[in-house]
Amino acid sequence: MPDEEKMTLDERRKYLRLIRKRYVKACRRERGLLLDKMEAVTGLHRKSLIRLMSGSLERRPRQRQRGRTYGPQVDDALRVISESFDHICAERLQPNLVWMATHLARHGEIEASPTLLDQLSRISLSTVRRTLNRLRHLDGDQHLRGLWESLCGLSKPNLTNEVSAGLFRFLRNNENDGIGRAVLFTGPTPDA
Repeated sequence: MPDEEKMTLDERRKYLRLIRKRYVKACRRERGLLLDKMEAVTGLHRKSLIRLMSGSLERRPRQRQRGRTYGPQVDDALRVISESFDHICAERLQPNLVWMATHLARHGEIEASPTLLDQLSRISLSTVRRTLNRLRHLDGDQHLRGLWESLCGLSKPNLTNEVSAGLFRFLRNNENDGIGRAVLFTGPTPDA
C-alpha cells in the first residue's frame, strides 16, 4: 500500500475482526490465501497477522504512562500568549504561537529561548487545548482567591480548608449570574 493512504490502527483491527470469522473456519490453503489478502490490505507482516488472528484483537492499555513533554516554561508562555490574544480558542492560537512569542519577547513580556520557540512550533493542537484548560482552571482558583481577599480584606482566610473550599465552589458556581453577593461563612476556626 505505498501509493495509498495507510490504514489507521482502528481501521486495521476492524478489518481483521471481519476477516477473522472466515479465517477460523478456513482450511490451511484458504488461510494462506486470506493471509496474502490481509497482508496486501493492511501492510502488516505475515507473522504479525497470524499472531493477531490467533490472539485477541482488543487493544491493550499502555503499560506505562508518558511523562510531560512540555515543561512550566511552555505553560507560562502559553498563559501570556493566550492573555495577549484575549483568550481565543486553541485552534486559532496554536498556529500563531511562535510569532507572538517572538513579538512578546521583543517587548520584554516573556523570555523566548530557542528551545521554547522550538517547542512552541512543535506543540500539537490537542496539547494546547489541554494545557489551556488546565491553566484556566488554575487561574480561576487564583481569581477566586483574589475575590476572597477583596471581600474580606485578608491575605489568608482564617477558616478551615473545607469551609474555604466551600466558598470557592460557591463563588465559582455563582460568579457569572449577574448578582453581586457578599458571602460570610461562619464555622469553627482552626484554633478552636
